[in-house]
Amino acid sequence: MNLPELRPYIEAARRMSIAEQIMRQLARPAAMTGEIRPTDMAAVIAPNKHGERSVFPMLWVFYGGNLYKPLVNCRVETARVKPLWSDSWKQHRCVIPASFYYEWQHYTDSKGKVRTGNKYAIQPRGSEVTYLAGLYRIEKMRDLKYPVFAVLTRAPTDEL
Repeated sequence: MNLPELRPYIEAARRMSIAEQIMRQLARPAAMTGEIRPTDMAAVIAPNKHGERSVFPMLWVFYGGNLYKPLVNCRVETARVKPLWSDSWKQHRCVIPASFYYEWQHYTDSKGKVRTGNKYAIQPRGSEVTYLAGLYRIEKMRDLKYPVFAVLTRAPTDEL
């Protein structure tokens, strides 16, 4: 969804030269609107090199040593202590502006196996924009240094 409130973030990220480099060298589209999926580019708020709040295009993916198994979410309860996340937890936090996020229904089938059911778009009551907490770092691939992020998650509340 491309809400007017999100447009300034998206446009600022699109104007950065790194967005074009990511598109060209890593073959990632820079749409940054609609339903953003893991490994897509998104507009993310993080400190610039002067410590000021800025917007950057980042890919929604961390690689933990396995290029074929991307990690896109990180549990807030363990981010501080797990090696993959600990440096970002200490020094590289970010905010991801979004229209909504998804939660999936989980249920146990007749054989006792936990299954994933319907997905539900979640949005704060009375608001059209939600700001997700995240961690970021700089990756390097094909001689290009580019920013990536993961969304911090936690168990859903009973109300949710």
